[in-house]
Amino acid sequence: MAKGTIDDAVKERRTPKSVGEFSKKFYDKYVAVPLFSSPFADSSVVSYGKDLIKVHAQAIKKGYLEPVIIYVPDPAVPQIFDLN
Repeated sequence: MAKGTIDDAVKERRTPKSVGEFSKKFYDKYVAVPLFSSPFADSSVVSYGKDLIKVHAQAIKKGYLEPVIIYVPDPAVPQIFDLN
């Protein structure tokens, strides 16, 4: 695999360091990203804030008609899921 390929970029964005940095910067906020974009790259964040409606409206105003909205929980709060 050549350096600079899509595979390299995908692996780089999935590292725990990237996820941790993303969580610290955007925790307890809603983050709008373009469709099919990595939410862990700062360049892909369209808008963010504590108000879901405002974040969505800002993304639409910037031309992203179908943004993906992600809520980033506080990293200190455990997330428990029951898949049964």
